[in-house]
Amino acid sequence: MLSSILPGFRELRTPLAAGYLWLATLWVIFGYLIPTEDQATGLIAQFYALNEAIGVTVLIASVTFVAYIIGVVTSAIHPNWIMPTGAKLTKTSQERFDREADMITLLLEGLKVERKKVATLVGPKFAAGEPDDDWNDQDRQSVRAWLGNTLTEDVPSMAVQLQAANKDMWDAYERAESESNFRLMISLPLAVLIASVGCKLWSADRFVFWPGDFGLIMDGAILVALVVGFLLLRKSREQLRKSNDIVVLAGLDHLIRTPRFMSAQAIYPPICP
Repeated sequence: MLSSILPGFRELRTPLAAGYLWLATLWVIFGYLIPTEDQATGLIAQFYALNEAIGVTVLIASVTFVAYIIGVVTSAIHPNWIMPTGAKLTKTSQERFDREADMITLLLEGLKVERKKVATLVGPKFAAGEPDDDWNDQDRQSVRAWLGNTLTEDVPSMAVQLQAANKDMWDAYERAESESNFRLMISLPLAVLIASVGCKLWSADRFVFWPGDFGLIMDGAILVALVVGFLLLRKSREQLRKSNDIVVLAGLDHLIRTPRFMSAQAIYPPICP
């Protein structure tokens, strides 16, 4: 029962955590502008009245819902520049993947596979030469790059296969992928929140974030925010590599289909008559 609940919890915690962090940041930045209940007028006074009418429990539920919506929206528009980059696999797994991809490339060339057939997989650029032309470095690089796209394009579909093929490996993949996404999505709001708190501590009666107002507390808070954001992104990248490892190695061990590798192998000519 617990194993069936955990995946759903992981799906909820990321947008909730990110949403709550953004709400906390907004409160730190703009909270001093909100009047007290006895000073409030208009819409803000209505919010105070609504709070008294619905009670704390409903208010917490409402805030949680708003946090979830904010988390979902920010997840959808998360900037590409903050996404984990670099190697998609750990070093050992990357080396094994490279060996397999290099072997398939050599076999396609050594078995004299028709250029037209290779071009149907790799792309029209490969078919630029004559049908009987020997492969050049650009041809090999084209095939190698196409096989390498397994790491960026095929992992999600391979993971679906893994769910049916090996539940334990799927659970490990899902857990690592969820941890990667969680760290990624909280890195920016947490860093902004830490920096905002430092700015607020520097000027308790208002929110300041201008070069002329920088002090020791603000400088320290911004430095801590940068370090925390960097560490979270680094851990996110590590978990991403771990999750990719599980799927790609399952494909190389033939527990699941590796689409590009199998497509390349399907056009091998028969070795024996």
